[in-house]
Amino acid sequence: MNGFEFVSTALSIKGYELDSIVELAQKSEVDWLEFKAAIKPQNSDEAAGSNDADYIFNLVKALVGMANGSGGVVVLGIDDDGNAVGLDKSGFSGDRDDFTRQISQKVLFRDGWRTQKSGGHWCWKDTADQLSFDPQWVKYQGMDVLAFVVRPRSASLGPLILTRTKNKNEEPKEIVLIRTGGDRGEVVPRSVEDANNWWTQRDPTIFSTKFKTWIAELKKTDPGLFRSTVEAYRQELTNNTAELDRLYVPLEANVRIINTGSGRRRHQTDDSYLSSGTSASAMDNWRGEFQEAIRNVYPSFLVGEPGSGKSTSLLKLARDNNSEDTNGEPSWTLYVPLSGFTASGLQELICREVEPLNWADIELELESGVNGHLF
Repeated sequence: MNGFEFVSTALSIKGYELDSIVELAQKSEVDWLEFKAAIKPQNSDEAAGSNDADYIFNLVKALVGMANGSGGVVVLGIDDDGNAVGLDKSGFSGDRDDFTRQISQKVLFRDGWRTQKSGGHWCWKDTADQLSFDPQWVKYQGMDVLAFVVRPRSASLGPLILTRTKNKNEEPKEIVLIRTGGDRGEVVPRSVEDANNWWTQRDPTIFSTKFKTWIAELKKTDPGLFRSTVEAYRQELTNNTAELDRLYVPLEANVRIINTGSGRRRHQTDDSYLSSGTSASAMDNWRGEFQEAIRNVYPSFLVGEPGSGKSTSLLKLARDNNSEDTNGEPSWTLYVPLSGFTASGLQELICREVEPLNWADIELELESGVNGHLF
């Protein structure tokens, strides 16, 4: 998995909200992530030392360096400290399509950029051979920002090359911009010869293990989404026994009732189903509240997309219950849809045989061939 694939997958998982993705990088610019606050001067001092082309070319450098590296995302509307500043400073007036089109045209401008601060006239060496990026509107800290998701350059094509001419009598100098890895990403200019030597050793998937681990983390369902999903399933299925039996596998367990004074509740109110009487702000500790809720509601449903953390929740629940005195307590039924598990998650549950959950129902379901494709 390269930087482009990671960012594309992560944005899809998080509904095109950037906050949790940026948090993975501790709000810093790294090998796959760069911030740009604006593409226009913000005060008279900046305007005196730079022109508009300098700001556009700063964005171009970031995109080219990312493409010559492992890919990733350059975000317009976030300052160097990782704080959202929005797009008003870049001239955004409310028309997303027009704003995106204007910036893309300036980035891919065939005549290049006559910069004041960045040292002359910069151009594409080959105007037909340009970078590939996908502008996407995303949310960050509650504000609209524009994310340029950049594909890594194909190895067979060689690096993207820019030329720079300081004056009209000078021969253009070829320069390759490369974004180096490490804890803080940096765009480094190299000669074509040096870049070609580096290109033979370039590996866009060098951080694949890190990216895959992060994707697994991002797939853990958001507490609010988890609660609304469970509530929807509960409403649809509690009174439909045939559908319940077809879609879900029941798991039996002995548990300690949290509030013995109130007795077992067959149904919770919609607003407190997973929070079980606690405030909405307490949903941050959703795994604990998940346990409390299913101990007090019968029947209970564990739902969510594959990879959303269901196996982890069940294992934690089982371990916690196993450390408690459950002798003589009544049983509850937890309904779990097999189709909602990843293969690794389901294998983890079955192989561990963690008491007091009874895995016989899962094993019988697998032996019958249902959802056997998971393995």
